[in-house]
Amino acid sequence: MAAVQFNHRLLAVTTVIVIFLVWAVGWHAALPRPVRGALRGLLAVAVLQMALGITTLVLVVPVPLAAAHQAGAILLLTGAIIFRHVVRTAAR
Repeated sequence: MAAVQFNHRLLAVTTVIVIFLVWAVGWHAALPRPVRGALRGLLAVAVLQMALGITTLVLVVPVPLAAAHQAGAILLLTGAIIFRHVVRTAAR
């Protein structure tokens, strides 16, 4: 159980750091407006997901909050797919 928690937290922190670094690089680059919007959205969803995860742990896993964290994972995946699609579309 401890290994599962460790792996989950390590993956979460790595994901948020990578998204933040991509956002930081994109902030200084001349990106098209749709790419900037998708990148901002991805960062916002990642921060929301991180906040939901931390809050869920601090409050000792209330079921509605845990369900919101699960839904946030779907939202984060959707945001990443949208960001990839927008970047590929803008590159054409």
